[in-house]
Amino acid sequence: MVSAARRNAAEAFAADTWARRLAATPRKPLPDREPARLWAAVREEVVASTPLQPLVPDVYAQNGLFDQLDDLVNRTNERILAIKLREQEAAGFQYIHFTRERLKPMLVAKEMRFHGIAAHPPQVAFYQQLARRAGIRTVCEIGFNAGHSAAVWLTASPTLHVYSFDLMDTSMGLAAVDYLQRRFAGRLTAFGGDSLVEVKKARLPPCDLIHVDGKHDYEHVIQDTLNMRRHAAPAAIFLFDDVCDTKDCSLTKNIYAGGPALAVCDLVGSGLLRGPIEAKFEDKSRQWATYEAGSSALPPRGLPAGERCNMTWRSSSSQRAWAEGGMARKIQSQQLHVGRMSLRRSGP
Repeated sequence: MVSAARRNAAEAFAADTWARRLAATPRKPLPDREPARLWAAVREEVVASTPLQPLVPDVYAQNGLFDQLDDLVNRTNERILAIKLREQEAAGFQYIHFTRERLKPMLVAKEMRFHGIAAHPPQVAFYQQLARRAGIRTVCEIGFNAGHSAAVWLTASPTLHVYSFDLMDTSMGLAAVDYLQRRFAGRLTAFGGDSLVEVKKARLPPCDLIHVDGKHDYEHVIQDTLNMRRHAAPAAIFLFDDVCDTKDCSLTKNIYAGGPALAVCDLVGSGLLRGPIEAKFEDKSRQWATYEAGSSALPPRGLPAGERCNMTWRSSSSQRAWAEGGMARKIQSQQLHVGRMSLRRSGP
């Protein structure tokens, strides 16, 4: 009988030998398969066959819909992983990160759920109340991801229509769109592609609530907001996720909120937005705020019209990470770039 110590040593030797051979073997990774092809392979098997389960009353899980989206994401990613592994083996390549990739479907669903609004009941409740206000008939949002915010809008009001813009470059997102469109027939319209291009081309009704939650950098938030203003209803509400008070940002472990926060601050300073109307800047993990449209045109001197906003973090570690990690320099460069672009657009 082989002792546990000898067995462990043999397994360690085999693993080390395999790793050295793998490192010595020239490998050319397979080109990434386009999401559309992978999506077509799993749609009928996973998504179209998923029954529309009854919604269980549960405020935290958004009537059970968040749980259903998580399950859908898991099963979709598992099937796509199986396809990728099969293709790797057929091409003669060993899948280097096999263990990590096998765990990825479960991790993705948890990350989507627990690093977004779906894990924060106060934010879910605020979004619900916002969608139920008189005059909110149309929500136009940038950033769909796994569909959690869209699920909030659609369940909050039975007549509200959602227009959502996202890259839609993952089967996870496509699966969530397909499922929500089946559950809320005729009430969700999704646009795939770069929002900086697609929003300009889209034909939309006046947007009563505009949710900007796409790429979290300064330049994208500025351009997405300016593009969405063209579709805004006269009394439109602008909602920004992952923003904070630039003079005293209390967010921790989220210095990427600095880009959106500075963008919104400069939009307010230029008169393009007014506010914040309602700001939820108390929680250290998630913060958001609403604004109203300001003046109807870009300022003649470009954007921002006055002094550019600066970022001050309450936490010394966040301030240090902001300065030393290059985020501050990156945003300053984007501020200058946006200023030049807005000057060209507005003319002398």
